[in-house]
Amino acid sequence: MISKTKIKGDEAEALYQAFMISKGYIVCKNVSDQGCFDFTVTDLDGNTTLIDVKSPARRKNSKQGFRNKRSLTPIQKKLKVKIKTVFLETTTANGETYNRGDIYEME
Repeated sequence: MISKTKIKGDEAEALYQAFMISKGYIVCKNVSDQGCFDFTVTDLDGNTTLIDVKSPARRKNSKQGFRNKRSLTPIQKKLKVKIKTVFLETTTANGETYNRGDIYEME
């Protein structure tokens, strides 16, 4: 049986991929589930970004509402991977409301 975490991750990735495709980007999925990024996004000028998508991790009894500080691994830092958090449901956190499909970019 597939875990709920895996299903949430796959759903978040699919939403982000569809969003980027709708914006005219070329999206190529990493074939390894164990890789340090989920896929590449390339614009029509040939600029490529490595993307790792996360769905928010809920925190009980937290004012913040979700854990958004995901640290890059050393290899992700070296490769300049960008982490994108994709919301799967309406969530209020950090004084802001995020709707399904909204994207929060890690800095």
